[in-house]
Amino acid sequence: MIFASPLKFWAILAAALAPLAATAQTPTDLTFPDQAPAAVVAPSVLAKPADLAAGDPFAGRSWLYGHEIEGQLFTLDFEGLDTDSVGPTFEEVTDIATHADGRQFGVSFTHLLRLDRSSGLATEIGTGLGFRGVNALDFSPDGRLFAATTRGEFLQVDTVTGLAKLIGFYGSGLGSAGDLAFDRNGNLYASISRFGNDSLAQVNAVTGAATMIGSIGFRDVYGLAFGPTDRLYGVGESFPSSTPILISIDTQSGAGTAIGPITGRNEIGGFASRRILSPMVGAVRVNGPAYPDPDRPLTANGDCRHQQEVWTACQHQTGFHHPTGGIAGTNGQGADESYSWDFNLFSGGVVNSDAGRPVYAIAEGKVVRYSGNLAPGERGNSGIGSSAVLVEHGTACNVTPNDCWWSGYLHMSDISVELEQRVNQRTQLGLISDLGSPGVDHLHFVIYQGRNIGGGLVSVDAAIAHRPRVAPTVAQPPVMNLLLD
Repeated sequence: MIFASPLKFWAILAAALAPLAATAQTPTDLTFPDQAPAAVVAPSVLAKPADLAAGDPFAGRSWLYGHEIEGQLFTLDFEGLDTDSVGPTFEEVTDIATHADGRQFGVSFTHLLRLDRSSGLATEIGTGLGFRGVNALDFSPDGRLFAATTRGEFLQVDTVTGLAKLIGFYGSGLGSAGDLAFDRNGNLYASISRFGNDSLAQVNAVTGAATMIGSIGFRDVYGLAFGPTDRLYGVGESFPSSTPILISIDTQSGAGTAIGPITGRNEIGGFASRRILSPMVGAVRVNGPAYPDPDRPLTANGDCRHQQEVWTACQHQTGFHHPTGGIAGTNGQGADESYSWDFNLFSGGVVNSDAGRPVYAIAEGKVVRYSGNLAPGERGNSGIGSSAVLVEHGTACNVTPNDCWWSGYLHMSDISVELEQRVNQRTQLGLISDLGSPGVDHLHFVIYQGRNIGGGLVSVDAAIAHRPRVAPTVAQPPVMNLLLD
């Protein structure tokens, strides 16, 4: 999502002179099939980093990734605006994008890259995109990868072959600045290069046409990403300084507001966030330190329940919230729960007011045995009975587990799904209870990667997005494994 200033000038000039009469290739419908549409929430304006540290839902380091032009992948800590290096990509990376399943991709003007989120190492996919100047990349909510070029070409990219196809053009004289960012409803935004400061535009993902919203007020806005509360973030620079600045962008006006400088980084070329839907209906704030984190004390967080009328998703170091502390498999090894959340609601002065509240699946998938052993309705370790549900997201996960991920839901009563049942974002799984945690009704929620065997599930962090109030869907009947895999 970055290019040098001379290249930017000539690329935009070329885009203005280039013929734009090309036949667009129309992709399939962008509607998110398993989630009813909801109103877009306009982002709040932030004035200083302290606003983020005062209860805004951004605890946890690894939901937002960034990269420097020279190829260093890092994660951003919103509380202090400092970063943790992941590792060098050994490639010139012009943008990055993260799939909901955790797979991370990058682009280097002409090639699609697969990034290792643990080491940062980049590997080229295929022989090339078939286009030049690609500097913007993002996944739609339904899992398709889109890209844009400095000439304003809008593309769809095949993650298997690395080839791109032309969908359309932004419009005369418009080029990618460059990044793309989908919100959870499928609305696509882009930073657009115009002479002077960059601008925000909304892009029609079917035709590629860009509708200008307004000037961001910053130059070189190479990074865009939506956070948990549907706030759009960007990274840019303000003349004459070249220090990267984290900004909040109003999707209604396009105006950017400086949050603060991002310390220890130069020429940030892109952002990518991993956002998942909340399993609970209503507003959510994320709270508490992730484990382990050398910059925070390893103590339990006492602010997990008492948040009036707002769901609190708390990461702490008690109970299951630690390595090997989760559901045990056949060999007695527990799942890693370093990144996991307890959902609690404090309403009307009642601490356990969340008891009996419905829990929903966060994505389309299939109910499977937990750690290869525990199924809904069966008794597991630590006295947990019919309270644990594991949903597998992906296909042929026993063969290609790296392309799959899992979501776990614990301490539920009245389980309403069965083994092998297909579920989606509107499927009710059960009700919040205190099973396995007597006297403290809550939902223990985890996102996993790895392998679904004893000791093989490893928790990962993510940004939790607000779930609108929608009617639950009718559960689908169980289907045989033979038909699914």
